[in-house]
Amino acid sequence: MPLHYETYWFVNDKYVAVKEVALWSGNYVENSRLTEDDLKRAGFHKFGFDVRCSVRVRDKAGGFPGPSRLSEPQFAGIKIENPTLSVKQGETKQLSVISTVPFKCGTKFGDCRVNLEVRAPPTDDNTGCNPKPLVQTDCNLPLQNTNTRYHFQVTGETTLDNGAFYSLTKLNLTTISNEMSFFHEYTVGIATVEVSKDGSGSVADGSVCHAVCDPHMLTFDGRYYEHQYTGHYVLYKNEEHNIEVQMTTAPCGDRATPTCPCAIAIRSGRTVFRFDRCAGYRVPWEIGFATCGGRPEEMAVHKKHSQYQVYLPTGTTIKVDVRYVNLNVFIYPSEADIGLSSGLCGTLTGHCCDDISGSWSLDKHNSLFDDDVVKDLESFTVLASYCTCETKPNESSTSPHDKVLCPATKAKQCIYPANYIPVNDKNSCAIRTRRRRSIGPNLESRNRRSTEWMNGWTAELKNSLTNQRLSTCVKTLMKKA
Repeated sequence: MPLHYETYWFVNDKYVAVKEVALWSGNYVENSRLTEDDLKRAGFHKFGFDVRCSVRVRDKAGGFPGPSRLSEPQFAGIKIENPTLSVKQGETKQLSVISTVPFKCGTKFGDCRVNLEVRAPPTDDNTGCNPKPLVQTDCNLPLQNTNTRYHFQVTGETTLDNGAFYSLTKLNLTTISNEMSFFHEYTVGIATVEVSKDGSGSVADGSVCHAVCDPHMLTFDGRYYEHQYTGHYVLYKNEEHNIEVQMTTAPCGDRATPTCPCAIAIRSGRTVFRFDRCAGYRVPWEIGFATCGGRPEEMAVHKKHSQYQVYLPTGTTIKVDVRYVNLNVFIYPSEADIGLSSGLCGTLTGHCCDDISGSWSLDKHNSLFDDDVVKDLESFTVLASYCTCETKPNESSTSPHDKVLCPATKAKQCIYPANYIPVNDKNSCAIRTRRRRSIGPNLESRNRRSTEWMNGWTAELKNSLTNQRLSTCVKTLMKKA
């Protein structure tokens, strides 16, 4: 005796449709499908729900139905497989999703376009100091295949601070489709990303380059050497991001043999901050920005008495200790300097054998103390602040392995040392009120100062005491640093 079947459909445990009683045949399953119209009549207009069905059997079309049994729920939509993701600062992990429903337009499968976007909701953090994975609405993946995993690459933002931290960020995943209304502005869900920093494991951790006293040099990779030369030099440079520190050395005192740093120019993009007293005792220090209307995103300067700290958008920090007529410089590199730094500080690789590869001397055409040079500088090369899709080998490819790369943004200094105050170009604009310098610090004026000695002083006595002080300078400064 042929049996008749009746199919009931439930969405989120709510009854939504029943299909006509019919004999089992080759097209019974097709005729009993849950349709888009069924869902809309029941008030469902977007994917993201559980579907269950129940089939009852009758001995004839109008006969008494037998018992029913509900199926296990099946999720219809796109599922986030790892809704909680822990990422260390600078680390990249996969955020994985899988589609459980077919992509169909009209009568054909696979000819519809569905993009999955990742959106970072607005944050209440107005300081810009909350480390987060950064994504924008142009971060998307094309979806075409059912039961296929797709992956986003989520990178923890590089953030400079004074210790370990962690931060939670929520990412909204939404689909966009002009062909299928159930996929258009469909909220897939929210992924929670924890960004943490442990402060270890990088070649940049604990590295420092310095030029102190007359000057004793230390490269990023730990090589010590002496730089007993007079002139203009590149102390540190990162061409990838248009960042540079230039140093000028001159005799430490009147006709003294050792040379000391008497000027430093720090550049980030088109913003330059300068320290200069190469003209000697008779002129005051010139300290300030080279131009007015600087760009806060390119450089932040804080000071406490004669100590300055300069923060660059890559996370690199520069400390300058201003003394009577000389200064000492300490440069603390960041992840962005690994393999990219150059100059007297060397290349940050963890191996000191490649540190010194040239004299790094400068002429006036490249001096950051020349205002004409400063005017023509290029802006800071912004670290990518948005997600980009990896290019396919073949633009017509339907491969499900397309990836969205969400790299780190520029670093943010969130915690400044106590008792340091910010320096801005409104109260420290170096060339606003002075005559334009054409060739940089004046090295000759130091050698033309008077050599008349008074009160029992002689050049020999002065040089002896100077050398005694210089011999203890490094130890004292390193303790302070």
